[in-house]
Amino acid sequence: MRASKQWASLRQQLHDHFDQWLDDLQAQLPEPETTLAQGSGGIESANKFICHTRLRRSGAWWYEINSNQMLALRCAKYNNTLDQVFVRHQERGHPHKPGQIAVDRVL
Repeated sequence: MRASKQWASLRQQLHDHFDQWLDDLQAQLPEPETTLAQGSGGIESANKFICHTRLRRSGAWWYEINSNQMLALRCAKYNNTLDQVFVRHQERGHPHKPGQIAVDRVL
């Protein structure tokens, strides 16, 4: 019987110690609202594929306005919305038609 009480006492001490350790650990962690989300590998890979492949070619340089337009075209290509982009382009009164521009060579 005495051994049983000793084991119960030891279990309680371990339980109390573990609870205190968890409380201390939780106190050291930042609040969830203040932490920043981590980027996923898939998003980083897609960003590299869309942006860097075209814009960071050897010897290439871009004006900011042109690079933003090129990124918009590349995003439209991979989102399957390139036709919609050209329709808007034509609605604004620009003379080019989709068949007149070799988009695959540009992108």
